[in-house]
Amino acid sequence: MSKSHPHSTPTPESQDSLFLRAMHLLKEAGYKRTIHRETLVRFFIKNPGPLTSEDLQLGTQGLDKVTIYRSLASFESVGLLRKVDFGDGLLRYELNLDDEEHQIGRARV
Repeated sequence: MSKSHPHSTPTPESQDSLFLRAMHLLKEAGYKRTIHRETLVRFFIKNPGPLTSEDLQLGTQGLDKVTIYRSLASFESVGLLRKVDFGDGLLRYELNLDDEEHQIGRARV
């Protein structure tokens, strides 16, 4: 059995699994499940790699900047996302569900 590349696009089954893990992590941290949070989590799962807030706004067709920034802050605070800084003045974010035990530990801090 071969291992998949860590940055390869997940299969539909693994996308569902990642989505459920992300929603569970947010729930455990006290965040309610909203359509906006679901939309952003699904977008990150379907578009692996560091994304800017502008990428998110364009890709989610309609989520406003305030909702996106608030969601990014809450996702980062529970360890669901990590910031990526390439030194070009644009902050990027990527999904951080590689190590679930680490995430759950961070969410309880």
